[in-house]
Amino acid sequence: MPLRAEYGPSLGALLEPHWRRASRWTRRLAVVVGAAVAVVVAAAIVTTRPATVSVGGRVPFTFSYKGLQRVAPELGSSAEVVLREGGRTRDTFAVAPLRLPVYAGSVTGEFPLYAAGFIHSLAARYRDFELVGAGPVRTAAFGSWEELPPSTIYYHVPTYTIAFTAVQAGAPIVGRDVWLVPNEPGARQGVDITMLMSASSGRRAVSPLSLGTAGVLSRPMRTFSLGT
Repeated sequence: MPLRAEYGPSLGALLEPHWRRASRWTRRLAVVVGAAVAVVVAAAIVTTRPATVSVGGRVPFTFSYKGLQRVAPELGSSAEVVLREGGRTRDTFAVAPLRLPVYAGSVTGEFPLYAAGFIHSLAARYRDFELVGAGPVRTAAFGSWEELPPSTIYYHVPTYTIAFTAVQAGAPIVGRDVWLVPNEPGARQGVDITMLMSASSGRRAVSPLSLGTAGVLSRPMRTFSLGT
């Protein structure tokens, strides 16, 4: 589209005389620099744009993340994204299948029974393990979650959470597991979301109960949805 006269000459028209007078070497250098700038801009857009994880299976799920890096999940997990600083993993958001035993009644009654053995396995896995809290996500004990809008998944499916502190690879961490099960009678297949955050010096202290409500772990937690 031609430029209207009142707007004056275009940038291309202004630069054309300089381009014609430039040497062949200068033109080549300008092309290379321009291409490099375009690559940097494109990379910046890609790295800052939220990415989506979608996993199928018996209990499919999706979530989005930003500021994290997707990595190959550990054995037993289905998906994992992490934040790495200085060659060390600082924050982790991992999703693994959850398989409950056969139970009678409501799954909300089965959760505490299953949690007893799960907590024991956490204590065996981590050094200096200390349980901070366990129970349904939507309870007074987890007040920060009460502020979530009704559209979040926690208002539509049975949930349970376990929060703890521990030491991993010689460094202190805060951790939180959140269980989600489809809202179906007798449902036994669900997902176990594990969030871990380094509590080393220099980082802002975070309560295990608040993991997933702020920072880089909040987006995957907030956007998590069962089904694809």
